Parts: sequence; C-alpha cells; structure tokens
Amino acid sequence: MTLQKNCVLMLAVLLYLFCVLVTVNIVSSEKLKGNELLQYLVIFVLAAIFGVAMYLVYENSELKKENYHKPEHEESHNNKHSKNELSNKLKDNQIVLVVAMWCGFSKRQLAHLEESGLKEHVKILDEAKDKDQMKEMNIKPRAFPHWHSMTTGRGESGYTEDIGKVVDDLSQAMPEKSHSGGDQSDPLKRLKDLNLVMIYADWCGHCNSTKKMFKQSGVVNGDHIELLTSDEAQKKYGVTVEALPCFYKHDTKEKQLGGVGSVEQLIEKFE
Repeated sequence: MTLQKNCVLMLAVLLYLFCVLVTVNIVSSEKLKGNELLQYLVIFVLAAIFGVAMYLVYENSELKKENYHKPEHEESHNNKHSKNELSNKLKDNQIVLVVAMWCGFSKRQLAHLEESGLKEHVKILDEAKDKDQMKEMNIKPRAFPHWHSMTTGRGESGYTEDIGKVVDDLSQAMPEKSHSGGDQSDPLKRLKDLNLVMIYADWCGHCNSTKKMFKQSGVVNGDHIELLTSDEAQKKYGVTVEALPCFYKHDTKEKQLGGVGSVEQLIEKFE
C-alpha cells in the first residue's frame, strides 16, 4: 500500500469511530428515548456526513491521481512511437523475448508487456522449457530478460520500460566484421577511449564471468574500464541499474545491460 492509501484508510477508520461514538451518545440520551424515527434519522444524517467526508478526502488525495494517471505514465516511456507503430516494428523485426521464471526482472517485463498491450506481438521463450528453440534460433542470452531480433540477429539483455528504444537498437543491422587483423592491443585502446564503467555485484554470475573474460583479455580495472558496485556507482555517478552487469558511459549517460563474451562485443554496443 502507498502512503496515500494508508492515510485515507486511517482517516476513514477515525471518522467511522467518531460517527459510532456520536450515534451511541445521541441514541442513549434521555431526549431521544422512545422516538425511534428520530434516532434512525440522526444515524442516516451521520452516515451521509461520513460519506461526503470520505468523498472529499478521496478527491483531494493522490489516490485518485494514482488510479487515473497510471496508464499515461506507462505510455510516456514509448512516446517516440504510437502503439500501432511499435506493434508493427515488433512484428517486422521478429522480436523474441527470453525470460527465466525464477528472475524477478523477467516477471516484471512480462507484466509490463501485458499492461502495454504489446505481449501478443512478441514471441516469448522460457529459458528452461524452450532450450531447443533457442538453439535453433541461435539465441544465446547472457542475462534475463533477453531481447532478440530474428531479422537482424542483434540481442540485448535487461529489463526495460522503453520498448521503443530496444526495438530501435535491435533493428539496426549488425556491422560487418573487420578482417584487417590489426594489433591485439587495439581493442583495449578503443575500450579505454570509451571511458566505461561496469557495475557489478559479487553474487552475480554474469558479472563474474564477464570479469573473468576481462582478466583473460588483459583489461585492467582503472585503466581500460572502471569496475564499481551498484552502491559505489550510485554515490559516484548517481546512476541506478535495473539488472546486472550494467555498462555505463558516464559522459553520455548511456547504459547497456547484460554480460558480454568479448571486449569487441562490448565496444560494438557503444561505438
């Protein structure tokens, strides 16, 4: 329950108790004994006063705003697209959402899709039940929920309410791989130039596997990338995260959620 709901409920209880006490006091008074009609009239008037009081409390509370304006709040996350445009983009890009039912963020993502009326335009796969389908589609999620476009082959992990941005990101064609075979230190230099922060937690398996990959690739904390816990990132940059690991570019405020398999893959997300 929200604070507003608790306040309204508390006020309702107090007003009800007040009405009961006043009614008992009036009914038990010597002046009204034997006059049942007048007693009932007094009770009716008090009940009416109580009802009007509750209506006024509701009209002037945040509860009404919370009930009526929630849909507008949800729609504001996708203000760049109308619902029809977004539905068409989801279908055109053959968007797949891979969820894990043990994952709280996956459950929230499914609920948000349902509320947005977009669930029917997304193919939902359960990572525990649909492993064969994921293998056929070449979908390899590193975190959940995981978004994937069958049209472009792009994938992106993490909970989001800005579905329009996810679709725009996934609809971009994959860049052609360079076969120049340059110096192995070049990816590290490009990574350093990005000034990225990786936000992690020790209990996060995807975070630990990404950190292990960094160590094997020669990525140095504080030189090529900055590693911070979620609390440290909140204090230093004021950034909050929806899933881990999260890569954050503090000069542009850009965030990318989910683990990566290589330094080059991380660079592609931001270049």
